[in-house]
Amino acid sequence: MSEQDHQDKFQRLVEAADVLIIGLDARGRVTLFNQKSEEVTGYSRDEVLGKSVFTLLIPTEERKEARQRFKKLLVGEKPKFAPLTSWMTKSGVQRFIRWKTALFTDTDGQIREIYSLGIDITKQREAEEKLRKNEERFRVLAENAQDVIYLYSIMPERKFEYVSPAVTRVTGYTPEEFYDDPDLVVKIVYPEDLPILQGALQDPASFTGPSEIRWIRKDGDVIWTEQQSSVVPDAQRNLIAVQGVVRDITERKQVIDEMERARNLAEFLVDLMAHDLNNINQGIMSAMEILQHDSSFPEPLQGRLNDALSQVERSANLIDNVKRFQRVDIEPVTLRRIDVYPPLQSAIEAVERNFPAKSILITNNIHERQYYVTADQFLSELFFNILHNAAKYDRSERVTIDVRADLTSDERFLRVNIMDHGPGISDEEKARIFSRMTSRKTGVKGSGMGLTLVGQILHRYGGNIVVADRVDGDYTQGASFVILLPKGEV
Repeated sequence: MSEQDHQDKFQRLVEAADVLIIGLDARGRVTLFNQKSEEVTGYSRDEVLGKSVFTLLIPTEERKEARQRFKKLLVGEKPKFAPLTSWMTKSGVQRFIRWKTALFTDTDGQIREIYSLGIDITKQREAEEKLRKNEERFRVLAENAQDVIYLYSIMPERKFEYVSPAVTRVTGYTPEEFYDDPDLVVKIVYPEDLPILQGALQDPASFTGPSEIRWIRKDGDVIWTEQQSSVVPDAQRNLIAVQGVVRDITERKQVIDEMERARNLAEFLVDLMAHDLNNINQGIMSAMEILQHDSSFPEPLQGRLNDALSQVERSANLIDNVKRFQRVDIEPVTLRRIDVYPPLQSAIEAVERNFPAKSILITNNIHERQYYVTADQFLSELFFNILHNAAKYDRSERVTIDVRADLTSDERFLRVNIMDHGPGISDEEKARIFSRMTSRKTGVKGSGMGLTLVGQILHRYGGNIVVADRVDGDYTQGASFVILLPKGEV
């Protein structure tokens, strides 16, 4: 093969290479510039051949160092590692090139030409810089976080790779003490909670949800911690580490415990009050009922006796409502699909029993297994309170209440409309009637607790209630309570 054939073959290889190939003479002038170099820099071969690589491609601030490296090459001093050089493209964009260099000498041993192969690592460099900044940002956050942030290695050996400085404030131990003793995290666990941590160490993959573990501080105090962890797998999905956050929740636990004690005390006092007051009310009511049937009791005082008996009954109803509030407040929310008909009928029957002296007619268009809603055992209480109020404040001896139900247009809710013929509710009172803090300055009297209980129950269900006039524009013709109950899905 002739020398020309060798040159042609060399030239084809240079042009086909997916790396930058540049040749320089002993003065740093470009003698070879392949196609990849053109693509990366934006310069054509004709624009760079014979030009100084230092003034054309290398940024001003790096030229001095680049010239020094080049002089070392000329005297045969090769670099220990592939140098990294910045190049400026024709459009002014900086690129990072990693070089490998070969020297060609003449027969006298003088360096005649230098050839360098370069790989454009700009994207890799940008990714590394981004990673460095993220790591720096994470470290700043971790170093200043109130919670303990950690990385615990499991393979190839158990040890802490990182523990944030907050661990000293939380436990009294320094990060260095955890680095020196990987088992310290086990040693400080409260004995009764040790099985939780031991189980996690045996099967770290299961230790991914939040858990509460007590720790014994260096000073002997016991604290509550909430730990949220996640596992770290390797490329083969083998578990190699656990990382997570530990928060000191001692104060929160103390507040919860105090609230629980306060609630238990309140429940006890309510039960005690209800029991004793009901006994007192029962004694008063029995005595008054005897007087009502005593022919010797003065006729002119019968009205006052009836009023007094009514007030005692009101007191008994108030106690019942307080107990209902207590039940709704403490019962867990467990909703299910419920047929509306049975709880409505139960409420209707209870209202009729509560007013034996009145003739109560409650009509409704709801049939068994016709409508289902998402509710719980308090649905009957909801209906009872609205129906009871309607019957209670209707001054006529014959009370008529109409209940009508249908689905909303989007079929997401069952709309139950309860319409009475009582004294009605003014616009001012409508705005606050379901609030526990209702002002009782308007015509509707009473504790307001029954309707507040209705609002509380509907809040459990994700429903709603509004009150309107039965006859538009004239509230004195009675009220219309429109209840929206979430439809029960099959």
